[in-house]
Amino acid sequence: MSYSNNPNFQPKKLTITVVDNSLRRQVDFEMFGWSTIAVLKNKIAREFGVEPKFQRLFYCNYELRQNNNPLFSYGNVDTNWTVYLHLNTPTGIFVRQLDAFEADANLQEVLEQVREGFRRRYRPILTSDGTSGTYFLKDRNKKNLAIFKPIDEEPYTPNNPKGFVGPFGSQSLKRGILSGEGGAREVAAFLLDSNGFHGVPPTTFVELWHPCFAQGSNPLYMTEEDGDDVSELLTPKREVEDVFKDSNKALLHYVRENRENVKLGSLQAFVKHDDVASNFGYSVFDVEEVHRIGVLDIRILNCDRNDENVLVRVKMDPATRSKKYRLIPIDHALSLPDTIDISEYDIVWMGWPQAKSPFSEQTLAAIRAIDPIQDAKKLTQHIGLREVKPLL
Repeated sequence: MSYSNNPNFQPKKLTITVVDNSLRRQVDFEMFGWSTIAVLKNKIAREFGVEPKFQRLFYCNYELRQNNNPLFSYGNVDTNWTVYLHLNTPTGIFVRQLDAFEADANLQEVLEQVREGFRRRYRPILTSDGTSGTYFLKDRNKKNLAIFKPIDEEPYTPNNPKGFVGPFGSQSLKRGILSGEGGAREVAAFLLDSNGFHGVPPTTFVELWHPCFAQGSNPLYMTEEDGDDVSELLTPKREVEDVFKDSNKALLHYVRENRENVKLGSLQAFVKHDDVASNFGYSVFDVEEVHRIGVLDIRILNCDRNDENVLVRVKMDPATRSKKYRLIPIDHALSLPDTIDISEYDIVWMGWPQAKSPFSEQTLAAIRAIDPIQDAKKLTQHIGLREVKPLL
């Protein structure tokens, strides 16, 4: 395609609203799609009085870090943007929800409890399951509270701790999804389940820094069996570098070099459950429960609904004195592909007889309420999903 036919190079300006929540200011800038991040930072410097080297800019789930990259490399320039300005990285261990995502009350409570767990020196714990870096975050009582999945530790990304290392944008585990795109899809599933019909646990996009995370050739990730790490020395009143001076000079150098390399990724509330679906016979699951998850999987073109991606919560029904099995869908990183290449093998419920039962009126009402146009607008507003132009 020539530049003259490429919409990114057409002389059409987009409006970028830059928001500084700390100063409670916002300013609109008119820019071309081919303009670079450096140009935007220079405009912000003149308007806000903040030098470019002190600026951190966020658009949807992206940090605009590469100064020479054009705006269109981060998203659709046919629509106006909202960019959030932050002044460098907080010192010490921290977790923060990105501004593009709504301040859900339940998630805010989860984030505050995670911070309390950090203050009590409980580190993230790398799970042994799966092919990506997945971490349990603890609350003040050292109980699992949330699941954090850094985008740079997904399969075939630079810092994957399970041996599946590659550059961002590599072919992921499924066709139509590139490495580093899973976190946005985890959040997308929750955003589309706005009324809670499908039962997706609360999920958002955060940035988080902790010294135990994997970083390139110097992995410091730990599992539950590895014992206490240096974060046990942290106290709320001490600077992180002061603590590391007392413990390990090599680690201090590591922290200084990587402090700005905070982790971006999805954070999902940990849901209490009894087991996963693979440890039950599918005959115990209600038709309605299976349909709730089936409709979600079709809606997001899920490529990976195996029986370990369905949690099961068992409760006793006092009226019938029988057990009820609540199904909870998790792990949606391999959804919303740009290529439809899904087989029956990828979707466990397709082999269950419940999938062939008629829909209830409640499920039919939920299906009728789905508005794909509004869904697309919501995802565009909050998540920088890679656009794929249709073949003409």
